[in-house]
This record gives sequence, structure tokens and C-alpha cells, in this order.
Amino acid sequence: MNKSFQLASMAAGLILLATSCTQPKTTEAPVQVPHIIESSNIVGLWQQIQVKDSIDDETGITMTAQTPRSRYKCIMPDGTYFLLNVQRDEHSQIATKVLHYGTYTIQGDTMQVEHIESCADVPALNGHESFVRYNMPDVNTITLYYKFGVETGSPGSSEWNQELWKRVTMIAQ
Repeated sequence: MNKSFQLASMAAGLILLATSCTQPKTTEAPVQVPHIIESSNIVGLWQQIQVKDSIDDETGITMTAQTPRSRYKCIMPDGTYFLLNVQRDEHSQIATKVLHYGTYTIQGDTMQVEHIESCADVPALNGHESFVRYNMPDVNTITLYYKFGVETGSPGSSEWNQELWKRVTMIAQ
């Protein structure tokens, strides 16, 4: 019984030694990255907003309406993104489709360069870049201008296109 206890003690000691050798010793606290839903920068889940101006015939006053679209963009902290559309099909079933996805880099304070891996709507964009200039008037709003890095003649290739996006936030309870 004494030998069994010694063997068990030695095994436990070896396990502790092996564990302490493989675990890095650090006194620094791990860097806490906020969850994507708690982000206050460009990382997040965004819903596209359609902006439409109309002029009142009687007063001449321009009125602006902002209507949420069924298009969402998810910008992940690991440098990837995807754009998806949610709509109903002919049988009133919800059909969610990824429109395109890829990677991105931030260049400077207001430029994001997206490398489009795959684009279902416009296959000519596969492997190309999209240049996105953005402004965040507040943490839950992005006004952006994008232009695709492809030959003239493709949608979005020759002019900057404006879009408005609102952050998808948690429902207050």
C-alpha cells in the first residue's frame, strides 16, 4: 500500500510538473474584446436604411423618410465580413441569402478596403476589392460611400455610391 501511495504521488507530481511547464506564466490580464453586439466601432451587425426624399407640392418642403431594408452586413472583429438579404419567397417563406462575403482591412480613420471572395449577384466582383469610405456620426450609424475596384461598366465601378446603415442593437427589456 505504501508503494501504491508513492507511485500515485509521483504520478501526480509529474502531471503537475508537466502542466506547469506547458502553461505560460503571465501576470498580465487577457485583453478583453467587446462582444460584437457591444461594439462601438465599425465592427458590428448593421441594417441598411433606405433614404428617400420627397417634396411636398403645396409647401415645397423636402421631407426625408428612412425605411429599414431587409439587408444586413456583419463586420467581424477577425477581419471578415458578409452581406445578407432576408426576404420572403413566392410561398411566403423567409429566404435568407448571403449576397457576398470576404475580408477587410481598415486604412486610416475612415477607409475600409473589402476583398470580395464571392459575390452571388455580380460574379464579376469575385476576387476584386470594394473601397468603402465611412463616417460614423454616432456609434449606431454609418454613412458610407463605396466603389468597386473593377473595370468601368460594372455596377458601382465608376462612381461612389452612398448608403446609410444602422447598428442592430439589443431589445431593451
